[in-house]
Amino acid sequence: MRILLVISLGISVLFTQGQEKLSIYVAAEETVTLGDQRSSFEFRSFTQLAANSGLRAGFSYAFNDNFSGQATLGVVGSSRPNSWFTKLVPVEITAQYNLISLTGIDTKYRFNADFGIGSALVRAQSSAYNNAGKFSFSEHASLGASFEIPFTDLGILSFGLRNSFFIDDYIDATVQGEDNDQLMRFYTAVKVPLGISRGLKNNLADAEQKGKELTTVLYALELDSKAQQQLTENKLASLTAELALANNQIGVLTEQLGESEKFILQSVHFPLNKYSISFTEIPELQSLLEILTSQPTLKADIIGHTDNSGDASFNNNLSLLRANAVADWLVNKGIDSTRLTPKAESSSKPMVPNTSSERRAVNRRTEIILY
Repeated sequence: MRILLVISLGISVLFTQGQEKLSIYVAAEETVTLGDQRSSFEFRSFTQLAANSGLRAGFSYAFNDNFSGQATLGVVGSSRPNSWFTKLVPVEITAQYNLISLTGIDTKYRFNADFGIGSALVRAQSSAYNNAGKFSFSEHASLGASFEIPFTDLGILSFGLRNSFFIDDYIDATVQGEDNDQLMRFYTAVKVPLGISRGLKNNLADAEQKGKELTTVLYALELDSKAQQQLTENKLASLTAELALANNQIGVLTEQLGESEKFILQSVHFPLNKYSISFTEIPELQSLLEILTSQPTLKADIIGHTDNSGDASFNNNLSLLRANAVADWLVNKGIDSTRLTPKAESSSKPMVPNTSSERRAVNRRTEIILY
């Protein structure tokens, strides 16, 4: 009876584990008794097939990918027509180990070996043994092999063979010699997982990980969007300030023009030996454009200057190119070319002495005289 306590303890342990690894186990069995007498092998007889059939149900727990355990209760029959019959109610605990795994498409096929122990409530009856039909307990151990076909998120179908070795010699309703009886079982079983299956759990974990990654990306995009928005706002504020300053300069220049017939604007500067207009000079030219646009009667003399680098011929040509560059810029913005007169002064009229590179940079300029 102690074996029953061990079996009960094993079932309790299974129930205390997480349901994601726990499965319902159901099997249909066909038995053959091997002992002093053997069950009939007349499998073409439905009556004999029914007499030697059985069912088993219980729970299976997967400890890892290679090792699992089962605790089951069954009802099994075994007989030879008109000679003897046996009914067994076995309780078993079976350990199952994965010998070989074959990776297939969307599933994994397995060949397993198993070992089990249990105790069976037995009623073995014949004309020569146990005429009263009394029940007895008999402990046993079993060895077996099976082939498993898992179905993703649904369960596992298995086909197997298990041979049980009983400690008693009356399973075939006969007691002769010293050999103990055996019970060979062919079975087809189904394991249906309880709770969240391993495949679904992995899918949920993948979805959760992808959700975290998307959250991180969205957060980074949000930060980048805020940074871009702040940068845009800063640029807009800077441009607004520049526009206000330009408008203020236009107002001042317009007032000055009203007070005098001529006004000299000395603000367009050039790099050494260059006559292309720098980006930094555009705001000043924009102010000049606004004045000429708002005062259509105004004309302008555009006078180019150089520093004292280079000979007179080079500087004269360079100063004229600078004057023409300013005039061309204004014409491209819509100012009539007849209102503009480019002139060249070379290096003859410096604003400051050409005694340093900084001072020479001040002299590389154009003067715009409005009248």
